[in-house]
Amino acid sequence: MIKQRILVQFDGDEYGVDQHGGTISVDVFPSTTVRELRAAFELAYHYSAFNQYFFVNGNLVHDNSTMRDLKVGPNSLFVLFLLEHSKKFKNNDSWECSTCTNQNPSNTFRCILCSASRLE
Repeated sequence: MIKQRILVQFDGDEYGVDQHGGTISVDVFPSTTVRELRAAFELAYHYSAFNQYFFVNGNLVHDNSTMRDLKVGPNSLFVLFLLEHSKKFKNNDSWECSTCTNQNPSNTFRCILCSASRLE
């Protein structure tokens, strides 16, 4: 089988691509599944497979999809969205930022005013 190189660009709720994200190249086979790609990133970078979301051409891809199914060509771009905040907070009410005292909605993990992380 012939390997091909894809590009994986990092994004996530902890940082945006424009801040700290990067792009790396990965060699894959046409038969490589998204599940195998997730496992490789979990092994190499310690990102939980449950917190990884791969997108190709703006579409979320499924675990059983192969590179062939996705019509991946040389230097195809994947976006790997990493969800770092899978933590459940005990307090589900709005919360006050410990840095700037701004009141924030319960569904945010960073202050909408100063971007400080939510503490509990």
